[in-house]
Amino acid sequence: MPDANNSDYDPAGTSWGATMQAVGPYLGLGFQIALTMAAFAGLGYLIDRWLGTSPWGVIAGGALGLVAVFVQLTRTTRSMNADSTDNAPPPS
Repeated sequence: MPDANNSDYDPAGTSWGATMQAVGPYLGLGFQIALTMAAFAGLGYLIDRWLGTSPWGVIAGGALGLVAVFVQLTRTTRSMNADSTDNAPPPS
């Protein structure tokens, strides 16, 4: 029976580090999306307070935030697809 204290023991059959490396980009993506939207909406809010144009600054900031999130998701998806095709075995 394998010893759980042994450094070679891996009950799942995969290493923890390899798993975390594989899911790492996905874990941070949600935070990136939320912070991007919050930053643009917050900037719109500050512009509204400064110019007295409520709610148009928040609306414009939210719209720009959506565009920024879309660009960010597109770049991340392309990067992940490029990485996965680089590591894929050649077709037979």
